[in-house]
Amino acid sequence: MFKNWLIAVAGSLLLWFSVIVSANTNSMEPTLISVETPPMACTREYNPVCAEKIVQCITAPCNPVQQTYGNACTAKADGAKVLYEGECRMDSAPMTNQDLVSRAYDKGLTSISNLKDFSFDSKVTREQAAKMIVNAIENSNVVMWTLKLPAGSCEWMDVKSIDTTLLASVNQSCKLGLFKGDRGNFVPYATLTQANLETVLWRAIQFIPSLKEFYNSAVSKDLTSKFVTRGELIKALHAVTNFITNAGGKHSQNQMALDKARTLWNNSSVIQYEFVQSRSCFCPAEYTRAMKYNISGNVITGMVSYQDDGSMVSGDKYEGLMTVESSFDLIQDAIINNVDSLTVQYDPTYGYPTNVSIDTSFQMADEEMYYTFSLVNKTPNQSNLVGSWTLTNYNGLSIDHTGVTLQIDANNRISAHICNFIGANFTLSGQNMMFDAMMSTMMACNDEKITNMESAFNNITTAKYMLTGGTLTLEANLNTWVWTKN
Repeated sequence: MFKNWLIAVAGSLLLWFSVIVSANTNSMEPTLISVETPPMACTREYNPVCAEKIVQCITAPCNPVQQTYGNACTAKADGAKVLYEGECRMDSAPMTNQDLVSRAYDKGLTSISNLKDFSFDSKVTREQAAKMIVNAIENSNVVMWTLKLPAGSCEWMDVKSIDTTLLASVNQSCKLGLFKGDRGNFVPYATLTQANLETVLWRAIQFIPSLKEFYNSAVSKDLTSKFVTRGELIKALHAVTNFITNAGGKHSQNQMALDKARTLWNNSSVIQYEFVQSRSCFCPAEYTRAMKYNISGNVITGMVSYQDDGSMVSGDKYEGLMTVESSFDLIQDAIINNVDSLTVQYDPTYGYPTNVSIDTSFQMADEEMYYTFSLVNKTPNQSNLVGSWTLTNYNGLSIDHTGVTLQIDANNRISAHICNFIGANFTLSGQNMMFDAMMSTMMACNDEKITNMESAFNNITTAKYMLTGGTLTLEANLNTWVWTKN
């Protein structure tokens, strides 16, 4: 019976189909003939794109589904529309106002988690904006920078008017050079304007190069009101942080790593150093052996020698040797030119690249570039040591008082005030600071921890030192001292 029923249904469908075909044939409309399109042939290279594909729903229309494809060709072959290069991001879908507030809360931009209490459409003040902007930058994996500001430039005459819960953010926004106040006043309750926000973004560009493209984009011009509301600000900050994270397409992480490395190097204060470079290429061995050379003021000086046996390198064999700065430029050019593959490792302390691998095009042969670098005999700018320093960390523990200080003068004399005054002359050799016999006053100390700290400092004969921006680190006898310049 069931078999007979299937035959009957099939016959009915065949009759219905013939009627439809007959009707189309007799009408004035042209008959559409479906021709199956042969499948696209795509390469297997991985150059991911985010694309959306229309899906069919049974009961209602559906939104397109976004997914990551190995490359644009495979996306098109599947009938998907390419949205942008790189893997799909979780934040691609439009967010509701509550979503924006929730994400701002999660990132620490605001202490309010629900839309009702957030006052989405109310004006945002300068002190509120300072907190949101500073926290947004801190949550964007951007290496924070240190500005050398004139004494007192972040001391506001209207400090008592600043919300005490926002004061730290206000001061940080000034120290980062983002907000500068007006004639010694921060003017905390003044409303943030569109021009204010654009000025802050422009100031940040010098430390976050990828923001320049954002600043010139249509997204940054989307603040249409004269005064910025709280909701508009978090929208803008979400756009900024997303842009920083995703800038450069497939090389966004490389760009962020390069920006961080440049900052580390610039803060290292190294002015003279010996560099060792080796490279891999389709060329004679004399060109690929590791070469050692001196650099001063970003210029290669003196003779170039092979590292393995010390023999001199002659002729054109050392053409293409790089400084730290020019190696950064090589990496930046690779990012700008969107090479097919870029892999870089950086020194965690000084930021210079230790290994660089570049493949311009997977379709080309023999154009790959491989470099290794090492930095030896570093000489920091000694003038940056001169000045007054305060101990902020000892053996990994933060110091919450300012009684322990260090004074270094231009005549290579160091003087510490811990409980007593301790001083000595010193000389520098590479990364070592070597002290003459310490001289100290003999006052008794009441605090046992301070006494032990003073004894440790008094026994230093040679210390390894590292100067990074406004921070001086001394390591000696299993003790670590971290000083911050006043």
